[in-house]
Amino acid sequence: MSREALRRVAGLLGIATRHVDALGVWHEPDDETLARLIAAFGLPDDPQRAAEALADEDRAAPFGLAPMRVVPEEDPAPVLRLRLPVGIELAEWHCRTEEGGVHAGRSDGAELHLPSGLPAGYHRLEIAAAGSAAEISLVVAPPSCHLPDALQPGARSWGLSAQLYGLRSGRSWGIGDFTDLAELCRHTGALGGQVVGINPLHALFAAEPRHFSPYSPSSRAWLSYLYIDPAAVPGFADDPATQALARPAALAAARSGDLIDYAAVAALKRPVLEALFRRFRQHERGTGSALDAEFGVFKQQGGAALDGFAAFEALHAHITAAGGPFSWHE
Repeated sequence: MSREALRRVAGLLGIATRHVDALGVWHEPDDETLARLIAAFGLPDDPQRAAEALADEDRAAPFGLAPMRVVPEEDPAPVLRLRLPVGIELAEWHCRTEEGGVHAGRSDGAELHLPSGLPAGYHRLEIAAAGSAAEISLVVAPPSCHLPDALQPGARSWGLSAQLYGLRSGRSWGIGDFTDLAELCRHTGALGGQVVGINPLHALFAAEPRHFSPYSPSSRAWLSYLYIDPAAVPGFADDPATQALARPAALAAARSGDLIDYAAVAALKRPVLEALFRRFRQHERGTGSALDAEFGVFKQQGGAALDGFAAFEALHAHITAAGGPFSWHE
């Protein structure tokens, strides 16, 4: 493929052919990289044939619409171009917004005029004409992410950035935790800071504590238990038996290391947290106490996603412990 042909096909696929890094340096992928990226889409090696295959896909798309369309929130009169069947001049459409609202109308020939002021979010757009129908995702996107007033341009606000796991204190268990984060926020606020930026806190694979990259989690919807401060969990202060599980020598070793020993932290925290949960089940579960009510709300709000996450972690731990020929992927 020629360089120009590669760039043209890449553009049709939405592959960026140049980018600027954090230092302001521009980078362009070489021809081999572009060719491999294009091949990963299952397209022919020849650029002309690849472009024709993409054109065929475009022609086969219902009403000429891609499965998802992005509309700027600030657009006062968003318009979608339709490819209507021969002899058909109108199409009916219905838009169901993310919040449950419904908008409907008819196209003006091949132009579908959406109402202005659609709320930002992920909506569903249904189109029907001459016995044919299609449904696509309609994304109404704001011009930028939300910023509170204190962080608007010109506000001259400042803040700190911290890797939560790297915060050190005399009371934490070998890794920065939510109590440390709260303390950092209090100090930052007292000095006039408006924001504290932190690393992702996603749940990691609980059965594999050495798998600790926050960018390769087991779930991006739930939080890592390693960031819990066991001493702040209800029941810890009143339970000497549970406190005794926090072995002083192991705790001192975890706190004093130059690097975070994730396996040691997990070995310290997991037994204590499990003991605290058993205590909760024995003394609070089903009693109607405030803590019991909070746990019920937590489960209800988590719903099927929380059930699935818990089941995955349990199965992953079981299969990892079994050490058989199969991995949890299988």
